[in-house]
This record gives sequence, structure tokens and C-alpha cells, in this order.
Amino acid sequence: MIFGFVFLLLISSVSVNAFSGIGDGTISNPYQITTCTQLQEINNAKNSYYIIENNINCSSFGLFTPIGDSNNLFRGGVDGQNYNITNITVSVTGYVPAGIFGSTSGAIFKNIYIVGAHISGYEDVGGLVSVMGYGTIIENCHITSSTINGTGSMVGGLVGIMWGGNNIINHSSAISTDINTNGRMGGLVGYVDFNYVNDIINSFASLGTIYATNAADMDSCGGLVGDGEKVNITNSYAAMNFGPIGASQHYCGGLIGGYNFWGSISSSYYDSSLLNVPNNGRGTPKTTTEMESLSNFTNWDFTHIWYFASSGTYHYPLLYLDTTFPTINKLSPTISNFYNISTINFSYELYDKNLFGYNLTCYNGATKEYSYQNTSLPYGGINITNLVNLPTIGKTNCTLQVADDHTKNKINFDVTQKKEFLFFGDEELSINHGDLKIKPTSTIPIQLSYKEKEDRIIPT
Repeated sequence: MIFGFVFLLLISSVSVNAFSGIGDGTISNPYQITTCTQLQEINNAKNSYYIIENNINCSSFGLFTPIGDSNNLFRGGVDGQNYNITNITVSVTGYVPAGIFGSTSGAIFKNIYIVGAHISGYEDVGGLVSVMGYGTIIENCHITSSTINGTGSMVGGLVGIMWGGNNIINHSSAISTDINTNGRMGGLVGYVDFNYVNDIINSFASLGTIYATNAADMDSCGGLVGDGEKVNITNSYAAMNFGPIGASQHYCGGLIGGYNFWGSISSSYYDSSLLNVPNNGRGTPKTTTEMESLSNFTNWDFTHIWYFASSGTYHYPLLYLDTTFPTINKLSPTISNFYNISTINFSYELYDKNLFGYNLTCYNGATKEYSYQNTSLPYGGINITNLVNLPTIGKTNCTLQVADDHTKNKINFDVTQKKEFLFFGDEELSINHGDLKIKPTSTIPIQLSYKEKEDRIIPT
């Protein structure tokens, strides 16, 4: 199995016999988790990579110990492969990170579903991660039907605190998850570090309740983020109920709370019709009816990212699985040097800004005609040169692999050249291809061909 998180990455050494299952903890051969016990064993090798191979029920496991702390951060990656982790319980006291994962740095989490979790601690409490630090990425991770409790502050449905910079939460959610603490409390994230910029993209929190036992303790609360001064929120929403807040509203908001705000909010909304929802002017308020209409979500992608369920009782936007949306959109190949193809240019629109590089190889049968690797992906296009050995008649098979921060996208295409006649006069190049939306699990054939304006044809 290929663990498609990054393109080129140096792997730290892995502790021997740290994991009881299959794998060696590298990206190319990650540890394979099948039980709650093996999930807990991540604590033995925090710089390693893991995949979850089936649904995991932790109901009989007992108390789960958070993975990683401030002295020994989790720096690896976990791909849940869209399996469920159910009935997990974390309960800690004092200044101990509280979440399935405690403290992280540069970690990657993707495709993880948490159901029926009970997470409690003092502060920095989150369903998936307690302290999400320094370049950690969470994508396509979701928690539902859970309770997240703190006796201090900085408590969120998915993440307690985003600490340091360059942390990204993308394509993730908290549904029917209740948040109970005293301050800095949010449906998705409790608190975002005010010193650095962090991003929340295409994510939401809905149908839970944010509350404090004493209304006077409701401080810095938000439907999506409790308190975040430099967070950028894009194409996201909140539809959360609030417990009694008090007349002053204590720096609470339907989307994001807190006293100061120096970040950005783009096309992000909250349901203002729910219980006790405060309005602090951050985010766009909508009624429940308006939140159920596609036309009220400006610049949202309802083809690849968001959709409305056609049946059932949930009427807010939902997220497609991670594998349904592209990293690169509208790839358009063109050929230079008509009679002997020597250059192919791929122009494209970047869908994902976090792209690490690409690798392209072309084969004529078993012979490699071209190989190129670049650790950065330029905006606008790629020039593939030196294809001078392509046959004048025949097909060359090429593979373009683009790597981003969470997956590898691969496109297979054929370069075909037919020189059956000698042509004189003006030449015209045509490119025939189908749907070129790249998806992480798809390969898309591209047929490149040409034609010419015929002045005179002499058979060879």
C-alpha cells in the first residue's frame, strides 16, 4: 500500500518492535491498525505512519491515553481510510493534553471518522487533537455524536487549540457534538494562537450545543471557533446551539468568538435561527431556511466538495469524501515541434495551494524516453522537454504524478505521433481529451494527436 501524504520526505528511524501489527511505519509501508490496542500503540512510535484497516470499537478498551504530549510530540501521520473509531474514552486531569492525540508538530491526519467519543480534561481538549501544532494538517476528518468536556478553557469538537503557524483544517466537521467548558469554546476548534496565521477551509460544525454550567462562565465562544485572532476561515459554516450566555454575550459569535480579530472570513456563514446564537458581526448570519439553499453559499463548489443530501433530516451542506475532489483542475496539454514532438506543455488551474512537486516519466515500450522530477510545482504549467526519441509512428505512454500535502495524484496519458504522409502548407494541431478533473484515486487517459491543413499530399 502506498501512503500518499507527501512526495519526497525523509523518514525518521522507527523503534524496533514498537508496533504489534503489520508494517514498518514508513510512508511506503505504514503500520496497519486493526484494533484499539494497536491504535494506542502509536504512542510507542510517534514519528511513524499508520493506516486504519477496519472499523475500530474501543468500548471495551478502557481509558485511552492521549498520543503525544509537550515533551514528546506526535510527528507522524494517520490515514483512517474512512473507517470509524467508535466509543473511545479519554479522561485526564491537570495540565495534560486531552484528545485521541495530545500534542502534534508537522503531523498529518486524513480520512478519520470518530463516533460516540467521550473526551474530558482540564484545558486544550479536542475530539481528535488536543494541541495541533506547527504545520499539522487535518483533512477529511470528522467527529459525530460525541461529548467534549473541559473544566478550564480552549475546548473544541475536533481540535482544542491550533498552536503555532501553518496549521490547516480542511474538509472536516463536527456533527452533533456537544462542547462544555468555561471559555474559548468552539464547535470545531476551541482556540487559535494569536501569534501565527492558521487556516480552516471547507469545514463546519453543526447540530451540537456549546454551553457552560454557569452562564456567567460563557466566555469567547463561537459556533465554529471559540477564539481566534489570526485564523483565516474560508467556505465554512456553523449551525450550533448555545447555552445561556448572559446579557453581555462575553465575546461570543455565531461563527467565531473572541475579543480581537485580525484574520479573514470568506464566504462563511452561521445559522442565526438556532438557540441563543450570538451575533458579533463576524461571518454572515442566515436563517435555517436560507442555510438549506445552495444559492445562498457564494463561491462554494457544489460539484466536487459540497452537496445537499437528497433525503433524510439533515438539510445543511455536507462534504463529499476526500477522494471526490481534484487537486488540479482543467489540465490542458499542447505540443510544440510538429514533425518531431520535443516539448509538451501542461497548463492548469491549481485547485490546492499546498503542492510539493511532480514526477513525470514516459516509456516507449520498455524503454524510458523521459524522466523528470521537481520538488516544486510552478503555477501555470509544466514544460516537458527533450522528448526527441519519440517514434515518428507509434505511441509513448507517460505518467504525470503530482504530489501535495496529503495525497498523490497520478495521470496516465499517451503521446501518439502518426507520420503516414508528407504534408506541405500550414499545419494545425488538435488535442483530444475527455474530462480532466484529477481525483486522488483516478487515472485519466489523454490522447494527443494532430491534423494538418492539406495543400498537397504525397504518399510515402
